[in-house]
Amino acid sequence: MTLLLDAGNTRLKWSRLVDGRLGVVEATPHRDVPAADWQRVLAGAGRPARLVVANVAGESFGHALTDWARATWNVAPEFVATRARAAGLTIAYAMPTALGVDRWLAMIAAWRTARRACVVIVAGTALTVDAVDAQGRHRGGYIVPGVRMMREALHERTGGIARASALAPPAVDGAFGVNTGGAVEQGARVALAALAERSVAELARVLIPGDAPPHVFLAGGDGELVAPLLRIEHSRAPDLVLQGLAAIAQEPHP
Repeated sequence: MTLLLDAGNTRLKWSRLVDGRLGVVEATPHRDVPAADWQRVLAGAGRPARLVVANVAGESFGHALTDWARATWNVAPEFVATRARAAGLTIAYAMPTALGVDRWLAMIAAWRTARRACVVIVAGTALTVDAVDAQGRHRGGYIVPGVRMMREALHERTGGIARASALAPPAVDGAFGVNTGGAVEQGARVALAALAERSVAELARVLIPGDAPPHVFLAGGDGELVAPLLRIEHSRAPDLVLQGLAAIAQEPHP
């Protein structure tokens, strides 16, 4: 059995790869919790023959996972790294390793699903947007703070907003915040939704005449915060990184 592991900034997500298909997706937090907690939960996945990992949680986590997997399962994790070309996708970055492996895998999964121009939006600690044209060429993207990071930055840098936000729970009327907390929360969400919509319009503008309009994929733990404000058709795709990891795990080694 091959176990696929998506090590994000705050959570671990994993799934078994059996006969080319993902099994049930499970998750547990790993940030700000004792290592023994996530290790105990992950051990329940059963001993894999291979452990294939997308790690954006940092070097320290990678070392901890390696030591634990070897001691527990006698298996060394295979850490996937971004490549310039793979699975039909060509990235825009001149230095492939500068592109986060999670973004790369999400684009691979989206491209393999859509087989046409697509925009991949991942809403988490940060919000990332990546555009892929109908030929599988990554055209580039954006990275901006996510909803929580925007809120925290405002609260840390502007004492008046923090004090006013603490007076009452966020309140919203339609599209607008009607107290300070609501204005901060809704402002962040609308800003992210607007960036996503602009990204789709920009990709559509550079497509070859006759190409189908971009398919929009929305992923990430904060996707539900942005989705209600999007005025474009989109598909919720919470497991894009694992799907991309499955594609790479089944490819011959480069």
